[in-house]
Amino acid sequence: MQRPEYNAWKDMKYRCYKPNNKDYKNYGARGIKVCERWLGPNGFKNFLSDMGDRPDGFTLDRMDNNGSYDPSNCRWASRHIQTLNQRTKVGNKSGVTGVSFKKAKGLWLACIYKNYKQVHIGYFKNFDDAVKARADVEREYCMCSKETK
Repeated sequence: MQRPEYNAWKDMKYRCYKPNNKDYKNYGARGIKVCERWLGPNGFKNFLSDMGDRPDGFTLDRMDNNGSYDPSNCRWASRHIQTLNQRTKVGNKSGVTGVSFKKAKGLWLACIYKNYKQVHIGYFKNFDDAVKARADVEREYCMCSKETK
């Protein structure tokens, strides 16, 4: 039986580099890569050294889900934390997770995902206000130490 860390490492590479992988469209096709340190003959050893053992119930998570897999952007996270960190499903053109412009209202929408459902934080006239409100709510939901690395 493989270590869960090995499976996470292997699956991470498949999502990024195997076009026939079911998740490739959300990773490799978007330009998500794996750092050089985690590739090659010592890749898994380096990955394990950087990430440590996977806590029970946690999976590999990228803190910036537009960023690549590297030690500064990855953590072991619970399903709850990963739900908060999902890319928004509603045409997010802002580049900030959970903040999108609603053209019909002429306002910025801030939202977060909780228990697999989108929770609206509110509408804002100013982009920076929407980003701040989203970050404040995320901090409120993320009152944890190990999960946020």
